[in-house]
Amino acid sequence: MLAEPMVRILLGTKWLEAIPLLQILAVFGTIRAMQAGVGSVYLALGMTRSIAIVAIPHVIVGLPLATYLLVHYGLKTATIAVVVSGAVALVTSLAILMYALPVRLAELASCYWRPLLSIAVMVPAELVLLGSTAPAPATFQYLVWTLFLIIVGAMVYSASVWALWRLAGRPLGAESIVLERLRALRKRKPSSTLR
Repeated sequence: MLAEPMVRILLGTKWLEAIPLLQILAVFGTIRAMQAGVGSVYLALGMTRSIAIVAIPHVIVGLPLATYLLVHYGLKTATIAVVVSGAVALVTSLAILMYALPVRLAELASCYWRPLLSIAVMVPAELVLLGSTAPAPATFQYLVWTLFLIIVGAMVYSASVWALWRLAGRPLGAESIVLERLRALRKRKPSSTLR
């Protein structure tokens, strides 16, 4: 959603054609994040071949398809092929995980529903702000406006995840781990009294 201001600030106007590619690759990044820890589980279970199996969609489907689409339809379409192969790899990865462990689909979905719903809450908030009148590009005000969008997005997402976690009964997960670490940091804070 913030690809345009980020490209304008970090790369300049010569790179504006990269905006749709960044938007597509953001979807790919989300897909990759959803399977981030699965490789570690395979290693812990001694299932190193499964890591190669998960990579097959990228090699067999993604690479040839992306090459063909790049030659015939351009870079944007080829980038979509990378996202599709990533989605196939995600499904393959989760299927192998469910086979290897006594994990049901509902248990896997319970790991994803809070972050995905929080994204669904954050997107309209960001769209409202993006629909407002932006300052002129290449100005300090434009940089401040972009930083404001990033901060608001992070705050809305975090608040939504926290609220959904509490509504779900505070289950063990990333939220409880983060909260535990924050408490530990607060306890380790040195005393500010002078001696």
